[in-house]
Amino acid sequence: MPNKLGDLVVTSGQPYFVRCNVHSYRALTTIPYLSAPPAGPLSPPIVTFTTDPGADQLTIVLNPTNYNPPLHGLTLWLFVGKPVNVGVNFYNAPWRYVGTNTWNVNWASDPWTVGTPWTIDIDQRLWLYVVAQHTSGG
Repeated sequence: MPNKLGDLVVTSGQPYFVRCNVHSYRALTTIPYLSAPPAGPLSPPIVTFTTDPGADQLTIVLNPTNYNPPLHGLTLWLFVGKPVNVGVNFYNAPWRYVGTNTWNVNWASDPWTVGTPWTIDIDQRLWLYVVAQHTSGG
C-alpha cells in the first residue's frame, strides 16, 4: 500500500481493513456535532492602544459594545511581549502579565493604563496578548 508520502510499504491487514471500511462507517453513522452558543462565540473586545516610551506605559481604550450583551463579571487579562524590531512579524515569547480589567456595568479602568515590564523605545513593535474570562469560568 502507498503511505502518505507515496512510497510503497508492506503493512498488515489491519490498515487495509480500516482504509476500506472507515468511509462507509462514517457515512452510515450519525455523529453528533457541537453547535455554537445561541449568541455566537465570544471574543475579546477590540482594543486600541498607545504607548508612552518616556514613561514605559501602555494606554488601552476598551470598546464595551463588542459584546452583545456585555457580560457582567468579564475580566480581561493583559500580557505584554518584549519590544522587538519593526521588521519582526511573529512573536512567541516571553510574555509578561501586566494587569486585569473587569466589566461590571462599565470597565473598572477606561482608558486602562498599565506599566510595561520592559523599556519601550521608538520604532519598535510591541505585542499584546489579551485573555477574556467570565466569572463563571468560561
